[in-house]
Amino acid sequence: MKTLRLLADIVATRREANLPQGVNASATTMPSDERLLSKLYRYLFPGWLLREPQGDLFLRQSLRRANLKALSRWLPHYARVHGVLTGLLGLLVWALGERFGGVCLALVGLLFLAEVMYTLTLSCALLAFVLSPHIGNLLDD
Repeated sequence: MKTLRLLADIVATRREANLPQGVNASATTMPSDERLLSKLYRYLFPGWLLREPQGDLFLRQSLRRANLKALSRWLPHYARVHGVLTGLLGLLVWALGERFGGVCLALVGLLFLAEVMYTLTLSCALLAFVLSPHIGNLLDD
């Protein structure tokens, strides 16, 4: 047990050492007793990854690089998740259109349209990260 605690302390200190100065390490860890809606938000939306730049110019640049690195790491996941959700909602709209129609179809159709727009936004952002040579240069610095 002492060995496991020692390893956990080493990992925690290395994680804190890799964070930019002024960033709280507890803000980046996910609590285990988190509510379901909070977990769902983290799974579906990348906003929790990004930290707002504060402080002097060097800290802002460091946080910007950290945000770009986090986005380049996690955007494929979010694009894939929302692509699957778009496909499932498309099947649901098709099934409701074949079977029922009416108000239920209109509401699910609006949800489907919003999901398509969000998926396109994530896919375009992913393409910008993949195709843009400047972002890779910023992450290498």
